[in-house]
Amino acid sequence: MKKYLISILLLAMGGSCLAQSWVVEKNRKGQAVMDYAYYEQLQNKAAQYDSLQAEIARLNGEVMSLRNRVNHRTPIISFNDSASYAIGRDLYNGWKNQELDINVEAVAQSLRDSKQGQNTWDEPTLRQLLQKFQRNFEARQQANLAKQQENAKANIEAGKKFLAENAKSKAVYTTKSG
Repeated sequence: MKKYLISILLLAMGGSCLAQSWVVEKNRKGQAVMDYAYYEQLQNKAAQYDSLQAEIARLNGEVMSLRNRVNHRTPIISFNDSASYAIGRDLYNGWKNQELDINVEAVAQSLRDSKQGQNTWDEPTLRQLLQKFQRNFEARQQANLAKQQENAKANIEAGKKFLAENAKSKAVYTTKSG
């Protein structure tokens, strides 16, 4: 029975012990007798195997935890959960409508860090970044406004031209009010 268990243990350990000499003798009654040094080697290998199995289990747990974090969706249960979700959606829609290139993951990380008191940026740095962002946003708005005004002028001119040509048509009657 011992010989059978040792063989299974050796196979489970990937056969690393097979390269060593098998130091087992039979005594007068036909029972296997193993020398103490070889027994200690097997004990060490078994302890290493158990340690590796524990490490594999720990790493599998970490992998599952990371998968859950990646695929995790916070359940919306309470009114505060619903309101929080609505606030996030409203913020994102505002950013989208204003065509802001906001990294949502960075915003979420900032919120988590702030909640945990792990703010790594000082207030002057934050203020400087936000001011630069505001200046860039305002410059883009000014450029968009100038483009809209140019388009409006072109549309007004096209409308006047259409009305002038349309008034010449025999099928159009002009009333006293114009």
